[in-house]
Amino acid sequence: MNTETITLIVQALQVARPADAERLCRAQLADDPNDEQVLQLLALSLHFQRRLAEALAAYARLTELQPDCSAYWCNYGTALLESGVTPEAERAYAIAIRLDQGNLMPKIQMGLLLLARNDFLAARETLLDAF
Repeated sequence: MNTETITLIVQALQVARPADAERLCRAQLADDPNDEQVLQLLALSLHFQRRLAEALAAYARLTELQPDCSAYWCNYGTALLESGVTPEAERAYAIAIRLDQGNLMPKIQMGLLLLARNDFLAARETLLDAF
């Protein structure tokens, strides 16, 4: 992994240039397709470009490489939800919560999902647990 390239990728994302970040990620992944840090940045760059199918594939790969990473499952769940695959998103959030009770993001996302589904009691409990 080239730290200079990682810095350039992060800077591209910070200034809303996800296509540039994607290009840099793909070049870096050509040498090491399982570089988690770069794969995560690729997933984010695709997600920011609203290329959800491609982002989902990258997020899914991350959950395969590190199945015990709550953050990867949470990001995967968010992309699934935005893709309209609500049951799978709920499953991903549940896994993220199980893996790390201290990670607030999947609890918040799950609570919002439950609110949208009008499951107010479960949403309340989930959101209270987050805070």
